[in-house]
Amino acid sequence: MLSADLHIHTSCSGDGESQVSEVLAAARAAGLDVIAITDHDTTEGCVIAAGLPAGDILVIPGVEVTTMQGHLLILGASGPIPKGLDVLETIALAHSLGGIAILPHPFHRYRH
Repeated sequence: MLSADLHIHTSCSGDGESQVSEVLAAARAAGLDVIAITDHDTTEGCVIAAGLPAGDILVIPGVEVTTMQGHLLILGASGPIPKGLDVLETIALAHSLGGIAILPHPFHRYRH
């Protein structure tokens, strides 16, 4: 079984404090096999990660998109996902771009 963290923020979105290189180092130290960088409404952290050596860690590009109804993690989409769309429209767009959608905060009614 693989160890994974699919909801990681970096300093690129203001919701995390660590630089992308620090996130990769922490993932290695924690023994993770897979991570997804999911900054809020930006893929800047993913772009930075693509240019850094990840070693044995699989880095999945992602984003935590702000929809009209709350937040939604999008992993592996081949193109941009704009913020502010209806959640169902966002999911359909993610799927059309080969991505998957995950509800990041299922027990927070107003955060999703």
